[in-house]
Amino acid sequence: MSFVERFNESLDAAPFVDEDLRDWYRIESKGPSPLSDVGALEARLGFAVPGDLRTFLLEQGGFETRGFIDAWNSFKVFSAREISSHGGGLIESIEDQWGGRPEFAENLSADTIAAVNRDVVLWGIRCIDDNTYVYYYFDRAGHIGDLYLDQDDMKGTLIELKRIASGQPGSTKSLDQLLTDELKAGLEIPIE
Repeated sequence: MSFVERFNESLDAAPFVDEDLRDWYRIESKGPSPLSDVGALEARLGFAVPGDLRTFLLEQGGFETRGFIDAWNSFKVFSAREISSHGGGLIESIEDQWGGRPEFAENLSADTIAAVNRDVVLWGIRCIDDNTYVYYYFDRAGHIGDLYLDQDDMKGTLIELKRIASGQPGSTKSLDQLLTDELKAGLEIPIE
């Protein structure tokens, strides 16, 4: 059973989720990413997509909650083509979404920003609320991780970006565990 199927099955079984919200939070698959799209992404990046994420993209592809419009507790995992179309690294992608984040240039060196944009790629987003997002990323070394950003308290985000730029590994969870934990946290339902 695919991750999307497991999630939607868990959502349907959650007795406390209102029927209107159930439809809003149901995730829809964009279908598997063609091997040619994954190959084009890797060629553009100059490095491989980590194995678990590569397999996920080829077998399941991207997905998003039906209500994804930067709505509270909505999710989006990009297809290989969407990841490739961002054109920039993690910080650049975050700035594009927000229309700029001056905290980055004010608190991170130009070398740190360049390293993160060169070596770290955005592959998904969870919108917690208007001020808070979680960004899913992978890096040149094959690490998969998540970056929490609260625009009202950027200190933790800035510390994490410095750590990422130094090449320290991201999340030690499997891709499946990272997605499961994020979706559980967002919707507060048990996912089997």
